[in-house]
Amino acid sequence: MEYTLGPWKTSIVAGDHYGRFKGCNAVRQADENEYVIAICPNEGTIRSSQANARLIAATPELLEACKEAKSTLKMAARDIAPLKSVRRERIDEVAKQLERVIAKAEGMK
Repeated sequence: MEYTLGPWKTSIVAGDHYGRFKGCNAVRQADENEYVIAICPNEGTIRSSQANARLIAATPELLEACKEAKSTLKMAARDIAPLKSVRRERIDEVAKQLERVIAKAEGMK
């Protein structure tokens, strides 16, 4: 799968050639180029546009967190009876990673 590598961030569009997107929420690559990935128009409410942009911006991190959770949980499921403290610590790490990206998508960070 090919997509623009993260991390991504949100910003407000200052203006564009036609003025259509001024004040809309944009999702950009979080590097010096700030390549625009998506525009979230304020067609509903500004709050829903911001929420949509945050959710889109969290996508690369959510994908990685889900991959980590899947891998870790598969390991834990194989060894569920003799679950060692190391595995418990890894499950806790993945849970914290999921908490961080969910918080980002929900605008908590």
